[in-house]
Formats: sequence, C-alpha cells, structure tokens
Amino acid sequence: MDATWLDRRFVANVGVATEHFQTLSVGSADARVRLAGKGLETVVFVCDTPVFIEHYARLFELLSPTMQVLCIELPGMGFSVPKGAYRFTREEQAATVSALLDALHLSACTLAFTCVGAYLAPLIAASRADLVRRVILIQAPSWEEGRRWARRIDFDGKRVVATPYVGQVLVRVFRKRIASRWFAKSLAPGRAEPFAATAVAAFDAGAAWALASLVQSYFADDQPELPVLRVPTLALWGEADRTHWRTDKHSVLSLAPDAELISLASAGHCPELEEPERFCDILQTFVSRF
Repeated sequence: MDATWLDRRFVANVGVATEHFQTLSVGSADARVRLAGKGLETVVFVCDTPVFIEHYARLFELLSPTMQVLCIELPGMGFSVPKGAYRFTREEQAATVSALLDALHLSACTLAFTCVGAYLAPLIAASRADLVRRVILIQAPSWEEGRRWARRIDFDGKRVVATPYVGQVLVRVFRKRIASRWFAKSLAPGRAEPFAATAVAAFDAGAAWALASLVQSYFADDQPELPVLRVPTLALWGEADRTHWRTDKHSVLSLAPDAELISLASAGHCPELEEPERFCDILQTFVSRF
C-alpha cells in the first residue's frame, strides 16, 4: 500500500532563498541547500531530519574558512519540495544528491552522511565515482542492523510510523512532539532543548517532515544490494545515543570493510552537531590523510 502521496500533499510549498540559503530545481525536487566557504576540499552533509540546515550553523562557521561546505535538505524534508510521484526511495534520494552536486559543479567531495542518509553514500559512490573522494558514515550500522533499529524506535516496536496512512497522519499532527521526544532520547544528556527549539521553529515556518513515507519506502525490502564502499571511509559513532545501545556498531564494516571506526563517548545521535569542534578536528585529520 503506497501512502507516500499523502506526504507529498502535506509538504509545505516553501522555497527560501536568502543570503544563506538557496533553492535548486533538479529533476526530482526543488531542494533547499546552503553552500558556503572556500578551498579545494568540499564536505557535503545531508540533513537527518528532524535536523534542518539551521542546525548546521556552527559547522559552517568552523569549516567555511578552509573548505566548501554544502548542506542539503532532501525532498519532503525541511523546505525541499518533491516533484511528481516522488516516493522517497534510496535510489531517488541518491539521484537527487548527485543532481544537486552536478548543479553546483562540485566533484571529489567528502560525503558526511548521518543515520539512514548514510545508505545513500554507497549508491552515489558506485554510480558517480567522480563525485566522491571520501565518506564519513555517522551513526550508521549495517542495513540489517539499521532495519532492526528502525523497528525498535517506532513507538517501542509497534510499527506505527511504518503503517501507511496512519504514519503519515500521525507524524503530520504530532511532528513537534515527536521531534522533541526524539532529541531527548537520542542526544547526549542536556543537549536536546536547543535542537528541539530549532526544529519547532522550522515546523512553525512550514518545514515538512515526510518521516513516515521515508520509513515505509526505505525499509520495504529486507536486504537491498548496497554497493560496498571502496573509497576511504570513516565510521563515527556517538555512544550516548540511547536509541542505538543495542546496535552492533561494528556491523558498519559490511558497508565499508576498510573503514576506520571512531567513537565519541560524550556525543549522541548527532556527534557532528553536538560536538562540532571535535568533529571538525576529526574531519580535517581524515581529509589530510586521504
């Protein structure tokens, strides 16, 4: 049962083009992005909603003096509007990211993708090797472990968000409450409030959150054939993420057998945003080595 059309109806048709943001029209979406900085290296972030571009402000401050920084809101998330019969699949999202990099004339990038967005990195690297020089997988286990995790956190295993129509309506009506509770559970203690406040402000301004359609499309197949990453890869974990305490972190090696694993005991689900200075040190060391 395909209920993704309902989320497409819910999407706020907002495209914000200001000093810091722009909306790029590609085949699959009108996508909101922020590109800033200078230098030979480019790092690309994909928002792991309910994280939005606004959450990345500190990373832009820290990184833009020495490298280009691109942050993308995927279609149906934030202020990016999907076109046509977009169904929020991995393949569609990977194609959207590739098209945006092409539109911005970027290549040989470092992809720093978090959580379910991390599964886009192998698809992009396999289909467009010219776009990817390095990959950082953040809070990303193997596909099988990720699927178990998604089921566990869906209303304590009741799979409410994964139920067509029910999930779409529930997330739409209670998105602020769900997002606030998510940050409280997934981030390190004491860090949830500013993250939640930024998300609520985005929702008040019309931000979309097609979470149900993403879950229903992403995890429809038991074991997709994800390409193995052959570029230099770093796997970064925030150990204070309570939603992942039962997850086998080393299972990420099924996606990138040669990946280096780094754990941050004091960070939760968004280590790059919770401890941006520390993340920048890790990123710059990684870039200098490869």
